[in-house]
Amino acid sequence: MRSDRSAGRRGPQPIARVMAELASRRGLGRVAAVEQFCEHWEEAVGAALASQTRPVRLNRGVLEVVVSGSVVLQELVFRKEELLRKMRGKLPQATIREIRFRLGALE
Repeated sequence: MRSDRSAGRRGPQPIARVMAELASRRGLGRVAAVEQFCEHWEEAVGAALASQTRPVRLNRGVLEVVVSGSVVLQELVFRKEELLRKMRGKLPQATIREIRFRLGALE
């Protein structure tokens, strides 16, 4: 008779699956995603605004962007729909339903 303990064990797993699971647990996927957003963000807003902003996370479809000053924040709010279209076009696999801007340090 087989032991019930062995029924819950998994056999060998493909290395890609193991690495993806490990990266997910360590939050590495989010780091890579933010870097990807930064690249496309600069293309969407232009170099001048990109130097004063930084995408920090995508959470439940909301892209959060830190902005260095209130004048820049106002410009981005004015262009929000345009930027949303551009980012959706550049990253169709990422479900971006909104962009939120907040004042903060760009570190």
